[in-house]
Amino acid sequence: MLRFAIYTSNHGFGHATRMTALAEELNRFGVFVHLRSDRPKHLFGNLNPNLSSVEDVSMDFGVRQYPNLDCDIERTKSELFQLMSERAEILDRETDFIRQEKIDLIIADIPWLAIEVGTFSRIPVFAISNFDWLLIYSDLLAEHPETRPLLNSIYGLYQRADHAFRLPFSSTKSMGAFRKCEKVGLLARKKDSYRDLRADLGIRHETPMLTCAFGGDAKYNFGIDKLCASFPGVVVSKHPDKVAENHVAIAAETDMLDFIQTSDILLTKPGYSSFAEAVQFGTTLLYHPRKGYPEDRILIDGLKQYPNKYQLDAFPNSISEWKQVFNKVFNQRKTARKVRNCNSQIAAKVIQRYIDLRYRGSKLISVFDTGSNNLNYLLQQQDSGKIIHSAQISTGLGKNHKVLADGSISVPSSSLSAYKQSLNRFLVYDKNIDSEKYVLATGIHRRLKEQGKIREFFTQKWKMPYQVISASDELELAWLAATNSLACSAHTLVIDIGGFSTELIHVDEQSESVQYSLPVGLLTLRSYLSQHSDLEDYLNMNLSAVPEFNADQLVLIGLTGIFLVKAIKRIRQYDPQYLNSIKVSRSELEQFFEDLISGNATDVTEFMVEPDSLDILKISARYIILLLDRFRCHEFLTCYYGISAGIIHMKPKRRIQLGK
Repeated sequence: MLRFAIYTSNHGFGHATRMTALAEELNRFGVFVHLRSDRPKHLFGNLNPNLSSVEDVSMDFGVRQYPNLDCDIERTKSELFQLMSERAEILDRETDFIRQEKIDLIIADIPWLAIEVGTFSRIPVFAISNFDWLLIYSDLLAEHPETRPLLNSIYGLYQRADHAFRLPFSSTKSMGAFRKCEKVGLLARKKDSYRDLRADLGIRHETPMLTCAFGGDAKYNFGIDKLCASFPGVVVSKHPDKVAENHVAIAAETDMLDFIQTSDILLTKPGYSSFAEAVQFGTTLLYHPRKGYPEDRILIDGLKQYPNKYQLDAFPNSISEWKQVFNKVFNQRKTARKVRNCNSQIAAKVIQRYIDLRYRGSKLISVFDTGSNNLNYLLQQQDSGKIIHSAQISTGLGKNHKVLADGSISVPSSSLSAYKQSLNRFLVYDKNIDSEKYVLATGIHRRLKEQGKIREFFTQKWKMPYQVISASDELELAWLAATNSLACSAHTLVIDIGGFSTELIHVDEQSESVQYSLPVGLLTLRSYLSQHSDLEDYLNMNLSAVPEFNADQLVLIGLTGIFLVKAIKRIRQYDPQYLNSIKVSRSELEQFFEDLISGNATDVTEFMVEPDSLDILKISARYIILLLDRFRCHEFLTCYYGISAGIIHMKPKRRIQLGK
């Protein structure tokens, strides 16, 4: 699993919010993200808790400011020298962290010391921003020659970055300190769905709505009472008091994205995140530039092609002046063409550039194991067999299946559409990685009536071979994955419990294997339980085809064991270094099952990858207890990597056959 550390500049909220947007997208590809920032924790609330951590770390401070955001140059200069005097201490602390957490890549937006951490840790560093601090400090401190050695140090560190991405609202000069700078699209927070704020707040659709947002460190005095008195609609702000009947006061920690999306006008200062979040919705920008701040010129220049904007060189002093402003704003307001959000494309490009840099010249394999409810992904290096990245997404393909009279299975068009949509959002990240692609279909796919539509989806849209593999091939891959990932004993029983089937393979000391594929999985058991209560009898009936041999070791391969052990052991991080090769005793499993049934495991959903599948967790615990008893084992061992990890260990000719 790839592990990235993101360091944000601790100046306002903008660096943190756009890096949160990037981290969310990286999470979608299964990348574990460590966010190192001292910004308020509510800014990071949308991250996947299984694939992220946020730690209060300060790497820089940006620019110190007076009220109304005028620059305090003397304080900025003094604290810059203080920061650089702490350089060795910061580097020691962060280098220890990078090595301890086995970080693969540092992303900096844009603390220069984070780049030096990468140098000491011997890992790549990518920068991403719309400006660099050298530009800001060179301008603000132009009359302070004593700072030039310090600025030279900042320039030298920026030069070490392995790659840089230049966001919109920028120029070649604004990111001029970096050697390799690639221009990318709009990076801004977005959601799959937004609150209906007008309904929540009782605001009619035709009533104009204005939101005031000046960033995390902004303390503006712009006369909100006069603003409210002049605005022909509702005004939303974080001003603590209800200053007028048309004023809605919201809490300081409120996420403003829903308000920006809903509002007709955003009153703000120039700032990347405010501008970026507004233009993706077509919201009108009413902004007041900061005095003498060099980034503002770049930001405002970036709005040239955006029609719905109005600059306030000074805040109006009276109600009549405010009314004149709003008359101009509403008269010139057009139906703005929304600027495309490029979060997923930027995240994919970051991943691609990392793979290109780190594994240049290597032959890589991408394996997509698509089953009844999930897709498992693995990226491996062919020659060494090294696992570069692993990920899992829920597809829900078989949740609403129907078994037809001829034994085939059909899923509704809504499930098929959701399956394709979830894959579209995931496959974009692997698309430009130069690797051999394998799509291995198991479980429900073997009997699926809609198999042809899925094949067409992979082969035509994504240019990938879709191969429904046999139960025998799946068993071979499971065995290869387990025995090459774990230290297996002589009498090892490898079990892969999927959504629609259970595969078992046993190899004795003479290396003779016995394979079984049972037509029961977690989704079929859930379906059975909806109409029957004798689950144990049903399982024993299906297991009667398997001899009751003694197994020295029972290995659970794939997600069933991983999801279960994560909940049992209360492991928060979804990461192979914490979840692979974990032992769970029968007594521990039985106690967990009893706690689930009695309702004593009240916190268990916090540690579940799929919190809405508590019934599946109960079924899997019950099933595995029965398997342990049948094969006289007192514990099971997890294998984090599923059948996708077995393909690299196949003979080349067999592997080629699976890829056709």
